[in-house]
Amino acid sequence: MKFNRHRTIYSAIAVMICCLLGSCANSQPPSGGPPDKEPPEIISYSPQNGTLNFHDETITLEFSEYVNKVKVAENIFISPNKRLDYSWSGRELEITIDEPLDTNTTYSLTLGTEYADLANNKPIQAFTLIFSTGSHLDSGIIRGKLTANEPSGVFIFLYPISRINPDTLNPSHTKPKYRTQVGTNGAFEFRALPEGLYRLFAVKDVYKDELYDETIDAFGAPQSDIILRKDSISMVHIRLGEVADVIAPQLFDVFASRFTIEAQFSKDIDTNSVNSENFIVRDSGSTKTIPIKSVWLHPHNGKSVQMLTSAPLDSATVWRLSVRKGDSTLRDLGGNMITDSTSSKIFTATSERPDTAMPQITHLPFADSTKGIALTSSFDVVFDRSVVQDDVESNLVFTNLSMNKTVVADYEWRSGNIVRIHPEQHLESDSWYELKLNIGAIHSVGGGKLPKDSALLLRFKSFDSRTFGGIKGVLTDSSTTGKERYTITLVSKDKKTKYSQLLSTTGAFEFVEVVPGIYTLEVFVDTGSGKYDVGSVYPFRPAARFGTNDSEITVRSRWTVEGAKIEIGK
Repeated sequence: MKFNRHRTIYSAIAVMICCLLGSCANSQPPSGGPPDKEPPEIISYSPQNGTLNFHDETITLEFSEYVNKVKVAENIFISPNKRLDYSWSGRELEITIDEPLDTNTTYSLTLGTEYADLANNKPIQAFTLIFSTGSHLDSGIIRGKLTANEPSGVFIFLYPISRINPDTLNPSHTKPKYRTQVGTNGAFEFRALPEGLYRLFAVKDVYKDELYDETIDAFGAPQSDIILRKDSISMVHIRLGEVADVIAPQLFDVFASRFTIEAQFSKDIDTNSVNSENFIVRDSGSTKTIPIKSVWLHPHNGKSVQMLTSAPLDSATVWRLSVRKGDSTLRDLGGNMITDSTSSKIFTATSERPDTAMPQITHLPFADSTKGIALTSSFDVVFDRSVVQDDVESNLVFTNLSMNKTVVADYEWRSGNIVRIHPEQHLESDSWYELKLNIGAIHSVGGGKLPKDSALLLRFKSFDSRTFGGIKGVLTDSSTTGKERYTITLVSKDKKTKYSQLLSTTGAFEFVEVVPGIYTLEVFVDTGSGKYDVGSVYPFRPAARFGTNDSEITVRSRWTVEGAKIEIGK
């Protein structure tokens, strides 16, 4: 009995020790209560910001709550760069500087935004601690705002360029002297900078190697370099673009029967560049050329271009398909043109019969009986193969059912199998419409067609303009030359609805027929493409100037909001 009693006591002690060890090893917030939604922050630190004559080896940071220690270590960086070591005690982090600090130098220690507390809350903005090893603290400041769908975690790279040839700066090879990370609100700041000329980039540094990887990292170039004077504050606005698409499409393979050719490319092809003039079919000895009767992009595979020849391809002959060069040559969705070395392929044709398959509709603009269609809509109809265009245009009837009248429309053939229907006038408000297409009268270019009694009926109802609202405002540009063109866009809060217009001058603008909702305004200097020009990292090309207005505008039915303002930056 005594032995059992002692064994029970020893077991209880062992359990208590395990519990204590477990609680020490895993710092966890107490359970229960409302969910933790507070972002972590640094509540104390040493040395103090702005400390002069700093000759210590350690820096301490205390957090408001327990955080992911590994992620914190991954997001700390010091400028100018030095080796750092980390030691934790609860919520306090001790940072040891493992290399001697330079004399009479201002240092900036930054903790970025890609760490979280134990409830996965991220900080609102980066933390920066400034100190100097000399009796002087550089006082220049650069503050900025990054415009991006998800700004948190994007890095800002900053390079002093006063003493170098700026044209030689390549962020793919040169690490920035200063860098910081953007918070969830898009704000960033560099403090204690010496005066001089700087170049700044926004980089979504996926590998966190302090280098810009052209095919991996999204980027944003500045609108201009920054001239920073002593004790001055420079404000910067920068916009994050997409990952640069610089890889040209390649012609991978060609398959053919007697009358049809399928060209397979390495990337999705822009429909607007798919036309018969961009392709040449001739025998390998270049003695005979076969004209291309029709060409279209495969409706379910953007890498596949389909062609129909006007004469049969002899299966005993070796043929070559080439992509013609020039400004209008084949392009991918990123605008990259096919290159000489990947623009042709040798192939042979099988002896199959001509393609006389029936054309099928693979895409309609919306489902039958859809309501709320915009009054300025156009309508795309996509077939699975190239069709005779006159067949479609002469057998399509567009009717306003509510008013019992025919709608006059124009037809834009974007490819041999895609037609866009443009009503000549805006749709009538709150009206039922019908698109009726006699499919049985439509032939594929190869000759096939559906039974004569086949028909498509697509009915829809237009939006009720009585529920529209509007916005009137003023655009200003402090750096205008008078020659700029501006694209101004009204963006809904959920990013699903956008209204854009091109302005030839600053001043008054107006959006009419706006669906009720909450919106913000954006504007950029349009260089002619209709898209924002994000510039180039190397060789450096500045981005287009732009402006945003984060103030929300509430649009209500039958009401025009006046007094909206937006300014485009320098």
